[in-house]
Amino acid sequence: MSTATLSPGDARRILRLAHPATPDDIVAAHSRLDRDFVDRLALGLPESLQVRIREQQQEARTASELLLTMALGREPSPSTAAGPVPAPARASRETEADPKRLVGETLSDRYELREVIGEGGMGCVYQAFDALKQSFVAVKVIAPELVRQRGVEERFIAEAKLAISLSHPNIIRVHDVNVDGDRYYITMELLHGRTLRAKMTEQKQSRVPQPLDEGMALAKQLLSALVYAHERLVHRDLKPENVWVCDDGSIKVMDFGLA
Repeated sequence: MSTATLSPGDARRILRLAHPATPDDIVAAHSRLDRDFVDRLALGLPESLQVRIREQQQEARTASELLLTMALGREPSPSTAAGPVPAPARASRETEADPKRLVGETLSDRYELREVIGEGGMGCVYQAFDALKQSFVAVKVIAPELVRQRGVEERFIAEAKLAISLSHPNIIRVHDVNVDGDRYYITMELLHGRTLRAKMTEQKQSRVPQPLDEGMALAKQLLSALVYAHERLVHRDLKPENVWVCDDGSIKVMDFGLA
């Protein structure tokens, strides 16, 4: 289905939402769908299927933006309102949705975005070079449609500052939260390994069960991180995509307070 003729009913059907739905319901539904699309794209499917999955991923993103716009009491933009979409508006929307568009740019005259290393409901994560410290970091640029929600800017900055205050060996180290023009971003340590979701997917495909001792070791590290963190704040979005399994077998819990 073309997003050019997307209606509110179509948008709710795409996101599998009842009517009415709160902004939190919409964001959560889009996040769930987007995780599913990312998992499917990681399976190495034929190119024709990958193209269709990317089209569905874009439809879900557009549906989310339309419903959020309506839920917040604004007029739908030309690119999400029902009816024909002018070509320039559609092109602009597609450019904004492409995470690779920022590769090569430098944020705050300091962080040069080198490559995309992750993408999800909150935004896109880039490997970046910190010109000040002469080292590599991870930079998460928050999705524009989230920042545009009423009240999100203040909440995002407040909760990011809470995440910066966390210091635990099993929690990713968040360095800073910053704004460059209309781009809100977080800098954090650059990890090597893969998400717990990617590890689970690989094990499912290979039909190799998780060894009990390995699973217990991961669980103990995860619980240690949560016991520490929940004395200060609640994660609110704990899932395999937000647990990083490092090359040395240790884990890092990510995205505290940013759900």
